[in-house]
Amino acid sequence: MDGIKPVYFDPETVALLRETLDDAWDCLRPEQQATMLKTTLAVRILESAGHGERDRERLRDAALMAEPMRQWATVTAKHFPVENLAETGT
Repeated sequence: MDGIKPVYFDPETVALLRETLDDAWDCLRPEQQATMLKTTLAVRILESAGHGERDRERLRDAALMAEPMRQWATVTAKHFPVENLAETGT
């Protein structure tokens, strides 16, 4: 064995992960969707959830901001309202 412990998710968490995947996919422009697999986002979400993350926005952001997605991440007003940008200094 490689020492990796299996991770199990309850039905509510599975539903959250599915919704998060769809949300992350919808954040991508059509040309971005054409150049990547939805499975790639799913793996990134599952990795974060496997480490205990359950916040939908943080799971989505982890999928979108992972390398090499940084160049493709789309900042939208839906997810990052202008008033929040002032708080982060961006």
